[in-house]
Amino acid sequence: MEKIEDNCYILCFDFIDSFPYDRVKINKKFGEIVENNFEHQLNKLNKDKYIDNINNNEENNSNNNNENNQNGVKIFKTFQSKFMQDKDMFNENLISYSRIIKDEKSNGMLKEEFRSINEDPEIKEILSYYLFPDKGLILGDDFTSSEKIRTEKYQDWFVKLLSFVYKRYVGNGYVWLPTMLPQFFDILNNNFPNHNLILYDFDFLNSNVNTDYNGKYCPVVYSIVEGTTDVKTHKSLFYDEKPVNIYFPIDFNLVQFIYKIKCNKLGTINKFQYFMQNYAFQDWSETKTDFNPLFDTHHNSSFLLTLD
Repeated sequence: MEKIEDNCYILCFDFIDSFPYDRVKINKKFGEIVENNFEHQLNKLNKDKYIDNINNNEENNSNNNNENNQNGVKIFKTFQSKFMQDKDMFNENLISYSRIIKDEKSNGMLKEEFRSINEDPEIKEILSYYLFPDKGLILGDDFTSSEKIRTEKYQDWFVKLLSFVYKRYVGNGYVWLPTMLPQFFDILNNNFPNHNLILYDFDFLNSNVNTDYNGKYCPVVYSIVEGTTDVKTHKSLFYDEKPVNIYFPIDFNLVQFIYKIKCNKLGTINKFQYFMQNYAFQDWSETKTDFNPLFDTHHNSSFLLTLD
């Protein structure tokens, strides 16, 4: 494909939630190992050399921000390189990923099997983004803080409560990760370097709590009842009576971070209601009962934007 240098808009609506995902099992001790190793590498790289105090002068402030950002990326690249090369750290007792295989001992029935993460470099790459413990080095601490405040302000209280429950009780040491997302952003950056991104997706989905596919960001598995528009959710990924649909909730902070590394663009996260307040005409969609579908729905969705 020929590279398009012109400014353009890339629209990704309900796109990432249907990406290939992998379920990874992470022992609590592994997180401690990563953080300790990361701190060691920061000391080795002399963090103070990269992260300077920002002057009050606006011009210097801008230059220092750019320099800090570039050096933050260098730190991440060093972390990622060592992460990808290390084989000893990734034994199956600490971290592993699942594959669905046929169990020959049970007449070919499907079962889940966990394997060493060293067998799959693509899963290992997405893990390097997910486990990197100091994303503020790349995005900027002030930016990260303002993003969090804005998101929490427009977060629906019920969705927030459900999200807390899911993270606390459903994760259980497992996490679902969009394995091919870094490759997608590589393609986007290589072919449309001057793009503006408008990415919309679910940031939370109400899945079954008691499932055989639990984990942080676990999918909703459902089917359409034949002859109706009714939806039926399923406890198992192995439901085989009818074709099923699988959708994943999106970790927008992870998407934002990978996008910055791959495309060198800082995307802002906008809850659906915040986006509509800034870019929609409220009167155009208001009903006689004062219900407004652009403002009173989609509480479990967000946008990632890079609009110049």
